Amino acid sequence: MPLLNIIKTENEEEKVWLGQQIGRSTFLRKGFHLLSNFLILRSWYIRKAIKDWAKNAPSDVNILDLGSGFGQCAFYLSSLNPKWNIFSLDINRDKVCQCNSFFNEIGRQNVVFRTADIQDYVQEEAYNLALSIDVLHYIEDDRALLDNVYRSLKPNGTILISVPTCYSEFDLFPIRSQKSTLTPVRRGYKKLKLLKKVKDAGFKVEYSSFTYGKAGKLAYNLSILFPLKVLQLSKIFAIILPFYLIIFLPISLLLNVFDMLIKKTRGEGIIIKAVKV
Repeated sequence: MPLLNIIKTENEEEKVWLGQQIGRSTFLRKGFHLLSNFLILRSWYIRKAIKDWAKNAPSDVNILDLGSGFGQCAFYLSSLNPKWNIFSLDINRDKVCQCNSFFNEIGRQNVVFRTADIQDYVQEEAYNLALSIDVLHYIEDDRALLDNVYRSLKPNGTILISVPTCYSEFDLFPIRSQKSTLTPVRRGYKKLKLLKKVKDAGFKVEYSSFTYGKAGKLAYNLSILFPLKVLQLSKIFAIILPFYLIIFLPISLLLNVFDMLIKKTRGEGIIIKAVKV
């Protein structure tokens, strides 16, 4: 399958710049995680799925976070139970080092980040929960990755998957490491085709839903896309962004709630919860 021609999108520079500023301060990084949990609708769906899973989870569990990025999922998971052991993998060494430093500074000793290619990672029956959040569309042989996750999960282990749909208009960014650039190989997925891949890997699907319907997309435009567009004009506008968010954050939150409550026949994303059988 040919790679998508996505080397740089118009908002990538602004996201990289924001990441660099946030990474310089423990206070800013903690604020970023807290704020992103409120602003980013995908996080709402993931938190709900994790809470549902946690109701029947043992107190001492092992969790695999594939493609950890800035550590958003690990930050939330480690706040729920200090006995949960979270192993996070990412291809970007700088992000891994920053995350290890940050989590040590805030005393989250139950999280470990490692630099690795998630496509090749297998640890036989080691984990109770695996998360694949916005990474599967970067993997050309996505079925092989699902097979490896299946092998790495304990019996009755759970996988949570979040990906964009093939209809998504959201920006797709390359994932850069010190040695290479991992570029998306597909825009996203059709829901039925992704469900078939998950089932063919041996999983039983317990839950699936579209995310980012019309309400969620509008919330994204107000709370994330527009601020990034403003930063394109000048980084000095970062000074006024807090005041902008004071006005539009309540509106975005209401739109997020509405998106989660209504049944959607189409959306910008898909979330799946499946169990190893």
